[in-house]
Amino acid sequence: MVNTDKISDHLDGSGSKKERDFIRWMMRENADVAKELKSFFQAANSWKARSACVYYAMPFARESNDAFELGIIAVSDKSKIVRERACQLLAYSLRTDALPVLERNSNLEEFSSSLNDYAAAIDAIKCKNSDYFLDRDHSGMVKMIIKPLLI
Repeated sequence: MVNTDKISDHLDGSGSKKERDFIRWMMRENADVAKELKSFFQAANSWKARSACVYYAMPFARESNDAFELGIIAVSDKSKIVRERACQLLAYSLRTDALPVLERNSNLEEFSSSLNDYAAAIDAIKCKNSDYFLDRDHSGMVKMIIKPLLI
């Protein structure tokens, strides 16, 4: 397990090379990246750091329960930006067990600013096409490309 202080030293939501290099380092060290990100997310005070956790967990969303669980937690975050990224992660996962949480949140007044994101994630999962999170008109012209950071 990577020390939470070490993660907070490197993962600040800036999108910097330092962040990407740290995620690559964790992968080289055979760390369970999704598990580490989920753990750090729960301790992070900054919405930027929480958003980064969701962003870097996205490539793992189809294989890792920890990445999926991070999306489930983050979809109810107080930050609209974090919720948007979480909806994208859940849409990418295509897991139908995300639907109850997405549907519940879409009915809560406190998350009304994220209604379009919840609806898009629900649509993508129900249609079994993660592209529909971004391609909300189903035009076929927009693709969701999730690339893992290469070691």
